[in-house]
Amino acid sequence: MTAPPPPAPATVGRAHLHAIAARVNAYRQWAADQARLAREIQQLEAVAQMLADGKAGRPRAAEATRDLAASRRGQQDPTAVALLAQWPALLAAHPDALPATADHGERLEWLALHHLPGHFPYTHSTTSAPAAESPQRANTLAQAFDAVEAGLARGEPIDDVAPQVVLVVPTGTAAEQQAMAGIARRVWAIAMRDHYGAGTRAQQLVLDEALPAAPHIDPRAADRIEAAVLAAFATPS
Repeated sequence: MTAPPPPAPATVGRAHLHAIAARVNAYRQWAADQARLAREIQQLEAVAQMLADGKAGRPRAAEATRDLAASRRGQQDPTAVALLAQWPALLAAHPDALPATADHGERLEWLALHHLPGHFPYTHSTTSAPAAESPQRANTLAQAFDAVEAGLARGEPIDDVAPQVVLVVPTGTAAEQQAMAGIARRVWAIAMRDHYGAGTRAQQLVLDEALPAAPHIDPRAADRIEAAVLAAFATPS
């Protein structure tokens, strides 16, 4: 058995962290913009139907509203359209796992930022590795990305490097651990796909242990934690 590669240097520069923060923030902005469009399209189509039903003698109002909906639909990213189209099948297969909402914007935002286990951005992945099998342990997400950069500097492909990096789960309550793990997984997945161009396996962050079940986590609190993590990435050292 070969010895594991040495740990990443303590100071490898922060350019990659700045770029990762920008990529993750851009993805979150994309999700928010697409959710807004989905909500507006749904609302405009509902208004158009109400006008058609209640103002049968004035078809132009309904037609104008449908035109507005079509205009918004033309602005929507095909990726977002395809993602939202998954909802009926996912709901039928996992009725208790999806949020109970009829709002298309809320549905799309949940699919883009959370989704089910096994789906990007893998916030609910259960991938874990025993400590004895962890060639590159990292105590923080920044250290995990440093380890990736060190591997790339050695000439290793990203799809080989990333799965070897294992993030140590921080101590805390079950809810705190789940929140931090979900944030780390999402940031990692987005960075691996959009910054490094890594494949599906590399997009799934490996933890050093499986986490216990936890109560529902306030998404607004999780968003604040994630924003703080990304702000730290973007802060000059």
